[in-house]
Amino acid sequence: MSDTNNAPAVDLSDYVAKSSSEKRSIIKSLFLGHRGKTKEQLDYEKVWATIHDAFENEWRNPHFSLLIQALADSGCVVDVNSHVVVKSCGDESGLLGSFNHERNQIEICQETFANARLKNMRRLMQTTLSHSMIEAFDHCRANVDASNPAHDMCIAIRAAALSGQCTADGQRLNKVQLASSRRGFQTCVLEKAVQMFLHKNPTWDMPKTENLIRQVFPTCFNDHSPHDRLPYDETQAKLSHKAYLSRNRYDV
Repeated sequence: MSDTNNAPAVDLSDYVAKSSSEKRSIIKSLFLGHRGKTKEQLDYEKVWATIHDAFENEWRNPHFSLLIQALADSGCVVDVNSHVVVKSCGDESGLLGSFNHERNQIEICQETFANARLKNMRRLMQTTLSHSMIEAFDHCRANVDASNPAHDMCIAIRAAALSGQCTADGQRLNKVQLASSRRGFQTCVLEKAVQMFLHKNPTWDMPKTENLIRQVFPTCFNDHSPHDRLPYDETQAKLSHKAYLSRNRYDV
């Protein structure tokens, strides 16, 4: 994990041989308003600021808020300072984040978020965290074996379905539009799950992957926990969150 206190210093080796643009970049990072911090340090701070903003405004996202509470209720409280880390995933990875089962930590990819030029960074971060929190929830509540391809695919399906990354906005829909929305949601879940699975299992080919997803998809797609329904649009996500909050209201 990068750290703003010990991130690598600016590379001044062979300074004379560097191009003019490289020299200007070095001078700027050292002296012009960045208090001597490198780009890596500034990017790290930017990503962490987005993470803290996501948690401070968790109530704005029903998927994210529900999962924070569900994990706490399961005895697996998420502490942002010990269970979330910012790390280098490689400039070419394109990854947003993942859950490390061995370390029980959510890993957020520094390069992807630092280089993103999206309007709603908080929402993207909350969705990314929610995706990993589904993995954390399954890790907490069940004996999940991440090395088992069937378990891995099931996690990928549930994470895509319950994190909000495939959720449509909560507009009023007629029956035809509603059916179309649900089909689109299922298609998105399939695509995201396969993408996530193949990234973790690069030796698998598509025929073998398709055969596996046909075996596990019905069961895993219909396992909504901790939701009480499939949150295929924003309205359903909010209703699910409301139902979760009132689920144990009258327990003694």
